[in-house]
Parts: sequence; structure tokens; C-alpha cells
Amino acid sequence: MAAGRWIPLLLALYLAAPAGAAGAEEGVDLWRWEGGSRVQVDTLRAAGDIASPVLGLLATLVDDDLHGRVSQIRLRREVERRGEGKIPWRSFLWVRRDRLPDQRHPVVTVRFLSDLALPVPYSVLGYHPGRLRSSQLVVLDEWPMGDWGFQWEDGDGRHRFLARHLELFALREGQVRIDIDGLVDWLLGGRIDDIEITGLALFRWEGRRWGLAFGYNDDGKGRTGVLDLGEDRILFPPPRPLLMLGRRLRSIAEARQRLEASR
Repeated sequence: MAAGRWIPLLLALYLAAPAGAAGAEEGVDLWRWEGGSRVQVDTLRAAGDIASPVLGLLATLVDDDLHGRVSQIRLRREVERRGEGKIPWRSFLWVRRDRLPDQRHPVVTVRFLSDLALPVPYSVLGYHPGRLRSSQLVVLDEWPMGDWGFQWEDGDGRHRFLARHLELFALREGQVRIDIDGLVDWLLGGRIDDIEITGLALFRWEGRRWGLAFGYNDDGKGRTGVLDLGEDRILFPPPRPLLMLGRRLRSIAEARQRLEASR
């Protein structure tokens, strides 16, 4: 690549890397709101119950209600400390979480180096299922839901599901899609589809951390995928309670976004 073609990328990396306040670790420019005032946070720890170095680091923004920006520099240091993991961290430019005191909910913004078209970094029953595609910029509305659950009845009686510390994320801007390889679709008997992701969730259930993605297949049918964050693996097929959770959260996210748009 000619030297001149590197200049825009180097400039973007320079501008995206937060300078940070005095005393803050490199690649971190974070604060929390306390009594309406911004209080600087100098260090960022990774969630200990999440196996992925990158996801564990980013989950802490939510767990500790932190605001500001984390750059690729900090992600790289976490990977060097804990191991490479499965998430393609080199694709991240920065992740930002914002909420002004008068805003109703936080907003999470992810900026990649470019549009993504990468192999899905997880396997399903031993198969790598296809490709993950994303726009360069992804913006998510975040709604903290606390401890949230539901009940249902079937032939085995009444059941209750309770998710703890549930955080719901709905796609506001950008596109995230998983395209399933045709051979994998055939091998799994059509039990897995292409999915246009419209939202995510982070929660605890039965003493473990879980990630959930929901959206629609190409026929407009709802779909849900589940990630066991403690073991850093896709759970397939997902258990019935988590499929039911995905359907409910998809409806809640869409209703809340319609309400936001009407204001």
C-alpha cells in the first residue's frame, strides 16, 4: 500500500484514541455520574465471570454504569493479559457509552475500522456457521431492566423464569447480520437461519452470565441466539426459556423504540 493511503487510517486511529485525563490508563477515557457531576474513572477492570477478554471488558461499562470511550489500545492490553479469545478485537476502533443526566437511557456506540464481513467467531455443533456482517458504525439504545421474568404453563405444570441484572440493547443505527452457510443450514436440518439482528441482551440466569441476540430471518420470522458468556460458546439449540425471553425482549425493544420515535 502506498504511504499516502495510510494517512487517513493513521489519522482516524489518532483521533479515536482518547487522550484521557491525567492518571488514567492508556486507551481509557471514562467517568461515572455522581450527584450530577462527572467523576473520572482511571482504570477499567474486566468482568471476571465472562470468559471472553473483550466482552468481559466491555460488559464492565454496563456493570459499573461507566460512560465514555474505550479504544482498541485498551482492548489489546486485555487480550495480551488474558489471551486472544474469539472476538476479532482488531476490528474495533472504539466503543463508547453515553448518557447525559437528563437522558432517559444510555446509548452505546461501536465503531469498527471498516464495514465487517468476517467468519462467525463461534461454532455451532462443531460447524462454523457462516459470516458476520456489520456496518462500520453501530448505535444501540440501552435499557436497564433489573430483575425481570415471566411465567408460563404447559403439560408439565407452571414454570417461572427470572433474569437478573438484565440489560436490553436495541439497534438504533447501522446493520448487523449473520449469513448462514448453505451447507451448515442443510446439515442442521434448517434449524438455523440467516438473521438480521435487531437487539441484544446481557443478563444473569441460574448463576451464570448470558448474552442473547434477537432479530428476524429473511422470511420475517423471529429468531434468537444465545451465548454462554462463562464458557464463551454458542448454546444450540437454545433452551425454551431463553427462546421465550428472546421473543419477549424483541417485542419490548420494538415498542420502546416506537415510543422514542413518537416523542
